Amino acid sequence: IKITARPLKVDTGSDTRAYNGEYLSCKSFTVTYAGDKVGQTNAFINDGEDLSIVGSLPKIINVGKKENAIGFAVPNGNYYLDETKTQNGVLEITPAEITVTLSDVSCDYGDKLPAPAYTLQVSGKYGAGLFGGDTFTPAFLYDGAQSTRLNIGTHGITLDKANCAFGYGNSETVTE
Repeated sequence: IKITARPLKVDTGSDTRAYNGEYLSCKSFTVTYAGDKVGQTNAFINDGEDLSIVGSLPKIINVGKKENAIGFAVPNGNYYLDETKTQNGVLEITPAEITVTLSDVSCDYGDKLPAPAYTLQVSGKYGAGLFGGDTFTPAFLYDGAQSTRLNIGTHGITLDKANCAFGYGNSETVTE
């Protein structure tokens, strides 16, 4: 009688979240062979033979997608990884939503237009400001245009979203 190694198919998990300045990884996986579901994370394949993760887990920190290609080891020759049937999940970080609140300002006719003070609030973050060392450089519109002088009166100041700049991965989306 000839006994051959049994093929294993390992599907890695996926995870998605909004940007928060921290790494995202996912170590969940599902092991199948011959059409039977064996289990998840550190699954026991048969007779206590353990499939284990090799190396570090894939991770992502800035907005984007990355394949969750986890390395696995099979401890003996009874099984082998059938990489042609294995499916990797996806790690995805979406932009965080930011609310920018502008303050009222005033100036005398002929003076340079002042930039308003502003506060930033990131959705899901406790406290004002961005995550970690992220930076934001605002640009403003006066009555909907990039102006350097205005006539006497009351004028609207809005955020010029197209010309605002972010540091550290441009990982936020601006809303007003």
